[in-house]
Amino acid sequence: MIDASCLGPVENGTQVQTLALIDALAQRDDVRWVGVALAGPIPRYAEKVLVRPKVEVLRVEALRFPPGSPKADVLHRPFQPSRLPWRNWRGVADRIVLTIQDLIAYDIGAYYVPAEWLAYRDNILAGVSMSDGVVVISHDVAESLHQERLPVVEERLFVIENGTDHLTGLEEDEFPAELHERGWAARPFLVVLGANYSHKNRDLAIRTLRILREQRPDLGLVLAGVAVPEGSSRVIEAVESFGAEEVITIPDVTSEERNWLLRHAEICLYPTAAEGFGLVPFEAARFGTPTVFARFGPLAEVLPDVPYAAESWDPAALAAVCEELLGDPQRSRDQVEATLKAGTRYTWEATAEGLVAAYRRLIAEPPRVLPAKPAKSDKQAPRKAADRTARTKE
Repeated sequence: MIDASCLGPVENGTQVQTLALIDALAQRDDVRWVGVALAGPIPRYAEKVLVRPKVEVLRVEALRFPPGSPKADVLHRPFQPSRLPWRNWRGVADRIVLTIQDLIAYDIGAYYVPAEWLAYRDNILAGVSMSDGVVVISHDVAESLHQERLPVVEERLFVIENGTDHLTGLEEDEFPAELHERGWAARPFLVVLGANYSHKNRDLAIRTLRILREQRPDLGLVLAGVAVPEGSSRVIEAVESFGAEEVITIPDVTSEERNWLLRHAEICLYPTAAEGFGLVPFEAARFGTPTVFARFGPLAEVLPDVPYAAESWDPAALAAVCEELLGDPQRSRDQVEATLKAGTRYTWEATAEGLVAAYRRLIAEPPRVLPAKPAKSDKQAPRKAADRTARTKE
């Protein structure tokens, strides 16, 4: 059973990963049934996966399964934990597995107001403590868990990387209306794909563009991805791009528009400073587009042999690598081929195989036991004592 409550009207990386995982599990002969928990209607982008014969959509409210819900061997939430109804979930599954995609928001308080950030951290801590198993999507994330001293033993921690083959490069595309309105049908451009979280460094992309335009004045930049309420770089973006006709922001990009952008961009610029895995370079390569990024953490782990990468987040360093690719089509092809070659190690079939092995191992182990509910008399005893104290004081 998969918690897919993240599936909503907008398709971002978490939604892509969740659907690819459901699809890969449903294709396995040793998986009889995949229940998919949804909190709302089926989004259009999810229809193809959720109508598969083995897949059954289950409706949940506030993450709670209603009475009479089917029982599963494993209930897996393949993205960050929120406040979870543990007792309800224990009633529908023998084991509970959580995926920790990263600890970015765990470390950076700017993505929430203070009280919500502390609650987010508590939810991560509770998820790691109370689940039967924890999956991380890279060794870099596993190291982050160790550095934060989160309470998970090695026997219940599984490094299972994402797949990268959910796109083929043959998908349908659609020309974004925003580009049509600005007359960009034939204009060369860079694309930055992803939400405008501050760690995505959109401001660095704008500064990189300015350097490149000194030699390529017709070059533009498309910033595609949702705007987040807290911890975004939108203020810096506004300052950096004020009056800049060469920058277009598309906050609500569809799957088809994403495909068009990745297919037609000169370069996918990926100046992120924090990731759990890093799917974007693999997605861009499927459409024949090279990605430029700073070599660090998970990107150095999953893309160790790409020939062109910046050694820092200095806009001049990023621009220098971009210029190498823009000036030589063969170098661009080499970058794409190296990325696709690296991606052969990371398939969703392999991800599903690793998860099924983890599920079986956890089923063979005793489950984690929730603390017992306090007895009614236990709850009342302190109040009676307090009442006696109050009467004595009177």
